[in-house]
Amino acid sequence: MNNQKLLNHLLELAGNYSNRSVVDKVNQLKTKREQYLNNIWNKEIYKNLVTVHQINKATRRIDFDTLLYFVQKEVDRIKFKQFLLAVVDLAFDSGELEYSKEVINSLIKTEFDNLTGQELASLYFKLGEIYFYQNDLETSNNHFENSMSQCMDNEDLEGVARVKNSLGVLMIEKGLYKEGKALFDSARKLASENGFSDLIIKCDISLGNYYTMQSDIPAALDKYFTVKEYAEINQNESLLIKALLNIASTYRHNREYEKSMNFIAKAEKLLDNADKKFLKALFYLVKGETLIYRDELQSSYAVLTCAFTLFSEIGDKLSIADIYRAMGILAGKKGEDDVALSFLETSIKLNLAGHNYLNLGETHLALAEFYQQRNNLIKAKEFLQSAKKCYAIIPGSQKVLQIDRIIASL
Repeated sequence: MNNQKLLNHLLELAGNYSNRSVVDKVNQLKTKREQYLNNIWNKEIYKNLVTVHQINKATRRIDFDTLLYFVQKEVDRIKFKQFLLAVVDLAFDSGELEYSKEVINSLIKTEFDNLTGQELASLYFKLGEIYFYQNDLETSNNHFENSMSQCMDNEDLEGVARVKNSLGVLMIEKGLYKEGKALFDSARKLASENGFSDLIIKCDISLGNYYTMQSDIPAALDKYFTVKEYAEINQNESLLIKALLNIASTYRHNREYEKSMNFIAKAEKLLDNADKKFLKALFYLVKGETLIYRDELQSSYAVLTCAFTLFSEIGDKLSIADIYRAMGILAGKKGEDDVALSFLETSIKLNLAGHNYLNLGETHLALAEFYQQRNNLIKAKEFLQSAKKCYAIIPGSQKVLQIDRIIASL
């Protein structure tokens, strides 16, 4: 979401909780501030000191702080708390994770005694999601556990199922696949028994991802198409985009590139209405990776650069590792071997640091293919064996047998 669009949403939100005078005041100050700062930044002496990105970041911060200040002056404490709770969700959905985190921590610190158990559970859960996206898994785990504790105290079964599903995703990221699958199954069972249809679907996404890790393509697609149908019936565009991209990614893993591009095209038609930065970043990543295998190399590089920028803003290092791998494959196809190896080795480093063995296996496979194409079969076999060790950690992975067949053919 760009700066102006985010500010417009925040101003609309402020108008709902205060009155029009606050919105008018902030807009007036914004105009004056931009004139004042632009006069400074446009001077030749300062032009080399700040980039356009730095200017945008600074103005976004000023707009955010100014708006919160004037709303707080205008409304009572209870209304301001409700406003901040809404800001948390808006900032998160806009990909402004640091703003969302900042407001949550402020609410917990200053309003702890005035927050309901349900509000606390929601805030801790959101913190868990933020730290998960930023690959700080231990801190994420702590906040999910805090959310679970609040849900248990409130006898909130829907909240318990939601946290279980997210803890399952976290366990998978930590390489604890059996524990993750058990949490998915437990969450889905609880959701099914209580008719929590939205949560059943979220669990199906998680299970689809798990089956993808096992290279069980039919089982993964079955889950993703169930999610797609549910999203279409309930007109949930964000969920539909996620389902379409998961289907596209699964077909790409199965080397069905035309089918993959068909579902990418369907997701792209919906993307303009999506405010979530993560969804846009994921779209660019899935499209960029697929374009490589269609030999549309220039387009792929441009799209992957967009993904890199967005994931960098989010702070998602493991997705950045995926992009490095994709850029390594891309550079290899263009004959830029040194650049390719640099990208692929960086991907390995990031995945090792994040204990992401699935993505590590994918990068080792990419390196194996790189060396195989250059007739260095000894190095190719070395990386195939390394990839095999990564996939062997995943229970029931069909990839191990696939790699064995490749090794036998060399």
